[in-house]
Amino acid sequence: MVRRAGRLWPGKQSNSTAGKTAVMTTNDQPGIIKHWDERASDYLQSSRRDFARNSTTNRWKDLLSRSIGTSESLHILDVGCGPGIMTRLLLEMGHRVTAVDISRQMLDNARHTLITPATAVSFCCAEASRLPFPDNSFDVVVSRYLVWTLIDPAGALREWQRINKPGGIVVIIDGNWFCYHRTRHPAHWWTSCMNLLYRIWTGHRSGNDLAAGYALDLPCSHVSRPRWDIGIMSDLGYIDICVNRSVERQIWGIVSAKRLKYLGSHQFVISGRKPE
Repeated sequence: MVRRAGRLWPGKQSNSTAGKTAVMTTNDQPGIIKHWDERASDYLQSSRRDFARNSTTNRWKDLLSRSIGTSESLHILDVGCGPGIMTRLLLEMGHRVTAVDISRQMLDNARHTLITPATAVSFCCAEASRLPFPDNSFDVVVSRYLVWTLIDPAGALREWQRINKPGGIVVIIDGNWFCYHRTRHPAHWWTSCMNLLYRIWTGHRSGNDLAAGYALDLPCSHVSRPRWDIGIMSDLGYIDICVNRSVERQIWGIVSAKRLKYLGSHQFVISGRKPE
């Protein structure tokens, strides 16, 4: 059984096909890095808008606290940190954070964004699936809106399990961003319409330009999540797996421009504990 937002949810504890998801190969790793370097400024501005309200910030902190499950000060890896928004929240919650991103420009923005004692945070430029840390290094591994972008997401989760301490937690915040774009599923039309309405309402351009490129060929664009994540985490031996499928409502409320944008993406938080 898998725990869903505080109650048991009948899901597969293991998915024998999940670990066999085809890994997309590419010779354009520099191009991928260049893409995120070029998007760094947009992500910084978007994140500042998203977290401009204290109420939104506090809701994210509450979500993180419930996922981590303790108020103790921990050593946390924020993998795919982007402009450092989750890093900042975790620091404000009293944790020691190592922030990792493949984009040096993202890391530069995060450094300039964070105002905190130098001893509380460190930065590292690395791939999510090839981290330069010893086994059993971190109490918690957190990623937000990262896994869907990865060429080898299963490999990344294996790497995070390696650096998780025994008894440690992994927390993945993500959504089904592109899995319907190659089908006639109604969700494809729904998400397209919601993004259009969001741009009209707010005057912001869509952040989905990556869909025109390699995003539609990424592994996570062809699987149902978080079911896929549950299968991978179970195969890696994680226990106490918990799924929260109400992120949009909990963070942005019943009616808001931001929730309008994300309706149809089915955002979720999934967490699990590495056995002692």
